[in-house]
Amino acid sequence: MKKQVTLFICTVLLAAAPAVVSAQSGYKISSSSGANLRKGPGTSHSATATIPAGANVRVLEKNSNGWYKVEYNGQTGYVAGDLVENQNAQQSSANRTADNTRQQPAGDAQDRNNAARQTGNGSQRDDRDDRSQNQGSKSNRTAGKSASKGGNAGSSSYKWGIGLRLGEPSGLTVKRYLSSGNALEVNLGRSSRWGYEYDADDFYRHSRFSDRDNYHFHAYEGGASTALQVRYLWQKPIRSAQGLDWYVGLGGQARFTTATYYYYYNEGNWDNDWWRWNLVEERRTDVDLGLDGIIGLEYTLPNTPISLFGDVNIFMEIVDRPFAMFGQGGIGARYNF
Repeated sequence: MKKQVTLFICTVLLAAAPAVVSAQSGYKISSSSGANLRKGPGTSHSATATIPAGANVRVLEKNSNGWYKVEYNGQTGYVAGDLVENQNAQQSSANRTADNTRQQPAGDAQDRNNAARQTGNGSQRDDRDDRSQNQGSKSNRTAGKSASKGGNAGSSSYKWGIGLRLGEPSGLTVKRYLSSGNALEVNLGRSSRWGYEYDADDFYRHSRFSDRDNYHFHAYEGGASTALQVRYLWQKPIRSAQGLDWYVGLGGQARFTTATYYYYYNEGNWDNDWWRWNLVEERRTDVDLGLDGIIGLEYTLPNTPISLFGDVNIFMEIVDRPFAMFGQGGIGARYNF
């Protein structure tokens, strides 16, 4: 009976010996993003620690569902098996590959090395939990944005552009890039009075001065206008020119102009000689509302978030001078982010 018990104990010890040896063997985390040390074998179990990439661990047990029970820095938990590699086995495999390579022609060795690299790249996996998936998504977004810096602003991952504009008007320009590749643009600044002339007919159009028997137009002084443009742009890349977009658009424009009128006013006490009337100086604000039609180009500088643009447009007044048309344009630069 004693012999049987002794034999049984020896058998158990011999069976346990490989596990002990495996626990002492060199294992490390192979995932470049590290691995989570979890309370149980599966992503449904919470993580107690994060093991950095390349860290050495002791494998205590290999679970049938592909998870390893490991020990790291005095903590015990579970890690996905495909994130752990045996350094000893890897070294032995490398030695065998080197021996075979020395024995085979150089062409065959090169083919095997290429195949090994392709297999390694294809089999690389991220951590199987939500944390690593989020990291992967963030990396993809960052890579996409970096790649787009040398591409077309309208078709990139940029969301906003802000900069300066010279022309009609001169001032601030803000652009919102949409997911469709199109964009919204807002321009605010000062504008010249090119094409805006106030003659006697414009003066008498005001109901207050329509009585020509009592009002006589003499002159006016007009300063710069303040203009606000709001536009929707259909923006497309020019395939033959890297970084260059073209766009067309429609929008609205509001212009506010302060003008000083000089006129003579007859109070009805004198005769009809206008030069004997009272000379009056009066400041008024002229408001023009209308529609814009735009066409332009935008170029994004390579490897930078800076874009240059130029456009021309036709402004058609609806309020104040219905259907009066004026040519406008401008150039500028924006910082995109």
